[in-house]
Amino acid sequence: GSAAGGWTLDAEALVGHEGSVEDVCWSPVEAGVLMSCGCDSTVRVWDVRKRSAAAITVKEEHGVDVNVISWNYLVNYLVVSGADDGSFRVWDLRSIRNAEPVALFKWHRGAITSIEWSPHESSTLAVSGADNQLTLWDFALEDDPG
Repeated sequence: GSAAGGWTLDAEALVGHEGSVEDVCWSPVEAGVLMSCGCDSTVRVWDVRKRSAAAITVKEEHGVDVNVISWNYLVNYLVVSGADDGSFRVWDLRSIRNAEPVALFKWHRGAITSIEWSPHESSTLAVSGADNQLTLWDFALEDDPG
């Protein structure tokens, strides 16, 4: 239907979350693909051409609310999610169905309130929390495990 100001609303919502949806972000490379996260402890990947259900659903352990997500614009298979318990997880979309993040960090002493990959450096991440901190992470400095 038509909404105010000439905008149109697609009447068919993407339904599947079992709690408040807290954040969404579009794929930087795949038209019609987006991610969402929410208070049902899930991160979901959606394809707007197949609306009956999320294409991928990953449940976070410990039943923690997932507050924010960000899609890496330079390494398109990496996404990050930030949670209510102060933790954040880096996910590899090529193996996300295993529900095992490639990295899990618990630094902040309050809920993660915002998270964003740098648009200029593929390994750099900014994370903010309810603990009044903004932290910068550079995964290029991580030791190679092999």
